[in-house]
Amino acid sequence: MFNERLKEIRKLRKMTQKEVAAAINYAERAYQALEAGRCKPSFDTLIALADCFNVSLDYLVGRTKSNENRITIKDYYELADELIATDTLSEQGTSSPPKYIVISRFDDVGNSVMLSAIEKKKGKYSFGGYVPFFEASSKQLQVNFDELFEFFEYVQKNNINIIFDGQFFQDNG
Repeated sequence: MFNERLKEIRKLRKMTQKEVAAAINYAERAYQALEAGRCKPSFDTLIALADCFNVSLDYLVGRTKSNENRITIKDYYELADELIATDTLSEQGTSSPPKYIVISRFDDVGNSVMLSAIEKKKGKYSFGGYVPFFEASSKQLQVNFDELFEFFEYVQKNNINIIFDGQFFQDNG
């Protein structure tokens, strides 16, 4: 399974065996043996491969189907763009219903925070997905403060309200 996944990822990334071997400081023949299933990688090699392909170790070894690894600012923009894409004018020419990016705790102590996309349609709230925002125990979030502030400005320019979960549920409950 690992060797099949390795080959699949390499081809998706449009890399040659030689390029991957060089990226992980491996001899090309040794890398070819990994991909052919003739040998097993060390832990350090697994980490180097995951970093090279920007995938999680779980995905690399076949434990998950999702190849998503790191959350980047692009993931936040995609969440907002899904809300923006729903902009339509009603028959009376009024603007679209209220839209929110809600910042909420995913656990009781705030070690995990997420951004959720919520839209109000015909008096009901529609959940449009979420993206992790902060994980105290994770290094998967690759967003810096400058990118974050630019994202929040983008959201506000597109008439999406940024609100914290407590305030959202008090105001809209």
